[in-house]
Amino acid sequence: MRHVAKITKEEEEEEEEEEEEEEEEEEEEEEEEEEEEEEEEEEEEDDEEDEEKKKEKKKKKKTTSSTRI
Repeated sequence: MRHVAKITKEEEEEEEEEEEEEEEEEEEEEEEEEEEEEEEEEEEEDDEEDEEKKKEKKKKKKTTSSTRI
């Protein structure tokens, strides 16, 4: 009977280790997803800033060209 109990205890420990590993993997995946989302948001913000800069440049060009005439 001791032998059976020993085996189940070992199995139980293995299962716990596997569960912990799975949880760690899930956490890592979630972190990666969050990082990707942050990067995408930053890229979008950069794109928006670029667009605004382009618009400003166009406005400046228009005003300088009209003052020349």
